[in-house]
Amino acid sequence: ANTDVDRAPLRAAHREYMAELVAREVVFASGPVAESADGESHGGATVLHAADANEARRIMDDEPFVRGGARTYELMAWNVRHGNYATC
Repeated sequence: ANTDVDRAPLRAAHREYMAELVAREVVFASGPVAESADGESHGGATVLHAADANEARRIMDDEPFVRGGARTYELMAWNVRHGNYATC
C-alpha cells in the first residue's frame, strides 16, 4: 500500500532495484494494480521467486520504496495450481 511519503526521490532507486531482481530472475512479475472506479491507485503487486517467507521478506524490506517508508507490503504465499508455473 502507498503511504503519504513522497515516492519521487526514491523512484530511480526503486526501478534499479526491481530491474536487478528481474535480471536475477527473482521477480516473476511486478507493477501497479489498475485504478479503482474512484480513480485512486491502490498500490501494486509483486510476485517473487523465493525459497521461503523469510527470503521474500528480506527482498521486500530492501525495496527502496519500502525502506524509504513510501510503501508497505503484505506478504502472501501463492500456491500455483494451473498454468505454466504450476508445481503440482
